[in-house]
Amino acid sequence: MKSVYTFSLMAYFLILGYSSDAQIQVKHDSTYIFEMEDGNTYIGKVISISKGEMYEVKTSVGNIKLLQKNILVIKKMDKSNLKDGEYWPSSPHSSRYFFSPSGY
Repeated sequence: MKSVYTFSLMAYFLILGYSSDAQIQVKHDSTYIFEMEDGNTYIGKVISISKGEMYEVKTSVGNIKLLQKNILVIKKMDKSNLKDGEYWPSSPHSSRYFFSPSGY
């Protein structure tokens, strides 16, 4: 019985820890946000992928090449976050009053 409980607990944490964000498939027709190890952030469309090691990205300042080993995060950008040609990240406080009182 103890081994069944231990196995169930390990399976639960394994499934809980699985991140579907790590499985992003980069496509050529979508806009992505690339966050780099050095702190830079690039927004653009992927022009080409060289052997899965380098991305060529079309940005507002021109085409740049990014090495995959230097990229920390790749996120698909939503059109709703683009305002007047500038990227605005979604508010982390959008659900603040749902979880806690307002203080009034």
